[in-house]
Amino acid sequence: MNRIEAMSPAKRTLLISVVLLSLVFTLVAIAEVGVRTRMYFKYGTFWGLEVKVHDDETGLQLPKPNAVVGPLRINSLGFRSPELTTSKPDDTIRLAFLGGSTTFCAEVSSNEMVWANIITTQLQKDYPQQNFDHINASATAMVVSESLINLKKRVAKHSPDIVFIYHSVNDIAVNSMKAAVAEGHVPPRSEVSPWFTKLMKVSLLADLVYKNLMIINQDKQGIAEEKTPKIPFDESMTTQFRIDLTELVNEALSGSKLVVIPTFSSRLKRDQDPEYQKEIANILSFHMPFLDIEGFLDAFDSYNAVIREFASMENVLVIETESIIDGTADNFADAVHFTDTGSTILGQHLATELANSAQFQSLQIKN
Repeated sequence: MNRIEAMSPAKRTLLISVVLLSLVFTLVAIAEVGVRTRMYFKYGTFWGLEVKVHDDETGLQLPKPNAVVGPLRINSLGFRSPELTTSKPDDTIRLAFLGGSTTFCAEVSSNEMVWANIITTQLQKDYPQQNFDHINASATAMVVSESLINLKKRVAKHSPDIVFIYHSVNDIAVNSMKAAVAEGHVPPRSEVSPWFTKLMKVSLLADLVYKNLMIINQDKQGIAEEKTPKIPFDESMTTQFRIDLTELVNEALSGSKLVVIPTFSSRLKRDQDPEYQKEIANILSFHMPFLDIEGFLDAFDSYNAVIREFASMENVLVIETESIIDGTADNFADAVHFTDTGSTILGQHLATELANSAQFQSLQIKN
């Protein structure tokens, strides 16, 4: 009789439990190392791409000054752009970029591949006698009303000549949620326990598992279809966006020479195969569970229509972008965030359209 057979049933059960738990822990540890290794090869870091901290002056969650995390480099002022002097040199045209994660561009391979940097680099190349620099003052999850605070308290003092405003999807998420709450809807997702929320902050594996299970669950439930309670997109959901954007544009115009507002580009397009649309809509549903495919398409169209209203304002340039970037995995890392390729297409398009505009030429740029 061997030692295990000689054990009492209780001790044998305990030993088996310990061995199984050790095996499970080992497999989880290997999986954690695996996903972090994958992140390292993709982004150059094992530790995730979160660089935000609470900023006491603005009350916003903003990039941490001097943070270096994988491809993300934040300057000493908390901007994802090169260092700059607070007092703008007289011979410099300074660009400022306001927006959320689609302007911050955590998904691209380096600061140089952020579309804000691509615009500045292209302008410098095209106008070698004129100095350009830029401030990328964006932050993930930021909405228009927060960009107004950001502009007033962090950006305006650096005297930007041209202010870019790229907003839409975060405001759609917030305003559709408010509309759904007003109608008594409950998000079609389970609450996450506090301990698991803490676990997701330290375990990349747990975070990925949760997000993927959510997407799979949404697909099974038909989140992008009509199998779960939905609210139809209504033009009233643009009301607050129009109010907030008007205030932001007016504030930007009070301290700069030109405001540029690109229309918003997403991976979801009206002319796509329905199954492909469903795949993209399921990703969007993670943050906007109350809209279906048609709702997403109507929302992007309506918010872009609001943006176009500002084209009639003096010293405001609206640039069409939603149709120039194909809705493919080559251009989008998910549903709205750009890859290097998508960011390059957007940056070069905006640089060209800006340079060709009468508003830009009126700034008397040195050739």
